[in-house]
Amino acid sequence: MRACLQMILAGFCLGFGTMAFAAEAIGAAPVPGGIDWAQWGMAGAVVGTTLVTSWWREQRMAAAMDEHGKWVRDQFTASMNRVAAAMEKCELK
Repeated sequence: MRACLQMILAGFCLGFGTMAFAAEAIGAAPVPGGIDWAQWGMAGAVVGTTLVTSWWREQRMAAAMDEHGKWVRDQFTASMNRVAAAMEKCELK
């Protein structure tokens, strides 16, 4: 949970900082009343949400890949054991 909150905070800071820098670079000035700042905050929320959902997706995919890799390894091992058992039965003595 703490990592998620840190990701959200980083997204807000990154989004806000980037948008504020862009606004200064093009010479835009915020309108009194905070309308522009609300837009920057919304952009930060979008960036933060994107970062968090990407992190969650990465965690789910890593778990799924580990599970699938274990399944493949188990299937391969079982198959090799069956082949070894069959070869022992067919062995000429």
